[in-house]
Amino acid sequence: MADMQNMQPVRMANIPNSPERSPILRIALEPREVIYSYLLIYPKPIIVKHDWEIVERNPFVDHSIILVCKQFATEASAFLYRNNTFQALLRVTTGQFRRFEVPTTIAPSHHANFRNLIINCSPDCWNMDWHEKTAKGLMTLVSAKAVIKSLTLVVSPKRVGMSTTALGDENTPITFADFLWYHGPLMTAIRRLAPQVLKIIVTKSGTNRFGMEVNTSYVQAGLLEEGPLANEETVRMRKLNVQSVEGELMTLKMRLEQIYEDDQLAALEGVCTPLIDEKVANRATPPTTVPSHGRRK
Repeated sequence: MADMQNMQPVRMANIPNSPERSPILRIALEPREVIYSYLLIYPKPIIVKHDWEIVERNPFVDHSIILVCKQFATEASAFLYRNNTFQALLRVTTGQFRRFEVPTTIAPSHHANFRNLIINCSPDCWNMDWHEKTAKGLMTLVSAKAVIKSLTLVVSPKRVGMSTTALGDENTPITFADFLWYHGPLMTAIRRLAPQVLKIIVTKSGTNRFGMEVNTSYVQAGLLEEGPLANEETVRMRKLNVQSVEGELMTLKMRLEQIYEDDQLAALEGVCTPLIDEKVANRATPPTTVPSHGRRK
């Protein structure tokens, strides 16, 4: 019995990391973040579910650098979430997809490091169930006190028959219009989240896209309390800016409906901005030619 106990592996004590053992720790944080940028910044958004916790698509990338030591785990994890775009994909799954790995989840403690978000709504995910799910997901980020730089909402509206929306029962509503209703669940969550920039991308006919953008950085200022030492002129300007932003947010639902009804007229009136696909633009750009006198014979 004693021989069997002696054969059991003995775990070695953890050796604390230090600049003497790891030369990379001798340099400042800024150069280390340059290294992280080559390894941890992805050209495409990281796809997650509407709850911002379950990773929808695993890109099979290597995060070994995060496992090097505790200091790298802290630095690189925060860098990863701050500098990548996360896209919540709203879609109806028609079948059970076979997964060969355990679904990756994002710990709620990392939500505070989110900076750039996209909510991509499939054309069929417009009912109140999806509306409330989307709002609940954003409220999760509000609870984490995330400081969001940009939030983009991508929708493909269509007209449907008698339906229940955030405004109640409507005869022939335009889908996703109630998502932009100022007093609705989603817009309330967006105002609570207070991103610096709110972008709305409306897709029509598959390829035609139109954008609306609101600088919402002053929304959070409207929630601040006025102290006894507050400057009156500063407070007045802040209130004017808050009112201006709130006025723009209140028009988003109407503007989306205008884009759906007549996108060309909406663009002429400044309601939206036509967006050009980069791939189409690159195909339309003629290749540059080298002048004949610059060639060697």
